Amino acid sequence: MRIVKGALREYHLKIPKITDLRVTPYTVRKELVDFLGARLSRATVLDLFAGSGSLGIDSLSCGALKVTFVDIHENSIIKIKESLVALNLFGRARLSLGSCEKFIENSNPGEYDIVFFTPPYQNLNLFLLPRIRRILKKTGLLIFEFPPSLELEKLRRACGNFEVVKLLNFGWSRIAVLSPVP
Repeated sequence: MRIVKGALREYHLKIPKITDLRVTPYTVRKELVDFLGARLSRATVLDLFAGSGSLGIDSLSCGALKVTFVDIHENSIIKIKESLVALNLFGRARLSLGSCEKFIENSNPGEYDIVFFTPPYQNLNLFLLPRIRRILKKTGLLIFEFPPSLELEKLRRACGNFEVVKLLNFGWSRIAVLSPVP
């Protein structure tokens, strides 16, 4: 898998060997990076359920100031670190091995411009959506990847304090770009 855009475009990332790892495909990441555009420049980004770290590393390639990667799998954190070191990006990254729930609980209010939330489809952790609101800046965006089987009404109920800015459909996956409601 390669970086989609920016200064490090075409670099191939190291992918962890984890059962049930769902890597966000190139076409989805490219659409997201194109949509986010200049918002990535100088942004503080959080990549929850980071997996391969592709969304966060794409963000760094497009000028994000700092990216925090959180995953419960040690192999994911190791592979993300290897990619960051190879790309000379380790100084702009923070790695956190552990639960995304605990990480959110311990984060400062209004800390992030952009949060990527790509939980495993078998356990979407919808209860975390309102908690993520607290750590987003007022003008921040939450990018949520979910299966097409999730009904939009259920998503809207779970996102009570967010509005849907954009909904992207890719057949096998959907992305909701959410903005906090003041």
